[in-house]
Amino acid sequence: MGGSEQHKTLEEIIAAALQFLEEKKGLKSLEAALQEVVSQIKELLSKLAEAPACIPPCGYQAAARVFKCATCRFEDCPFPLDCPVQDRWVQEDEAITLLCDVPFAIPADPAVTWMFARDLRTQDLALFEELQGSVMGPLSLTIEEPAPGTVACCLGGFSEPLVRKYFYINVSERGVEEEKKLQARFRSVLHWPHHRTPRHHMALLRLGLAFGSVVLLLLLLLAAIWQCWSLRSHRDTHRPGQHDPSECSKCLDEP
Repeated sequence: MGGSEQHKTLEEIIAAALQFLEEKKGLKSLEAALQEVVSQIKELLSKLAEAPACIPPCGYQAAARVFKCATCRFEDCPFPLDCPVQDRWVQEDEAITLLCDVPFAIPADPAVTWMFARDLRTQDLALFEELQGSVMGPLSLTIEEPAPGTVACCLGGFSEPLVRKYFYINVSERGVEEEKKLQARFRSVLHWPHHRTPRHHMALLRLGLAFGSVVLLLLLLLAAIWQCWSLRSHRDTHRPGQHDPSECSKCLDEP
């Protein structure tokens, strides 16, 4: 059993048991009266809801309080209020949103306090100052211009907090060298630099030159054959007779 409501129910059970004993005084033996009281208590306890399990790693969970009959005491979850520090990475010109949420049940519209310790990775509350920022929701905070340091959120009041979460903001600067590399990549995509030729472009150029040379040789050969054929036709027309087959080969050898 868990929670303050169950605590109240136990008090009611004890009060009812004492009243029962008072009414039965003198009518029954003490042993018989106690046995009836125990039976009544067992029946009432069987109707109580079981407390939910504790959810790690941190936070006070009121619904998970458990009453131990052996010690007659309530026991809470064995987790601290302070959660471990979580790292967050962001560029210096980017906004970041932090959530002060928990996986267990909490009261509706709880109070939330945001704090900040500049340039420190710490959980010492004395080093924090209350942080003012643009709140997007009941459990969220958006920082437009993040700075290195630890941001903490306290869920619930300071007197009775439910949980405290810590976020260390790692801010990456966009340096000049990074900008130069980015510009060089854009230039390489848009056009090739004048001072160098890419390897694959050079290979394509060589292949094109080789193909052009072959085509040129074929054209010269065809021109020589056509010239030889024209000359042979001209000789056959003006000087009839047997033609020497070696003339065509001589034509090919002429410049």
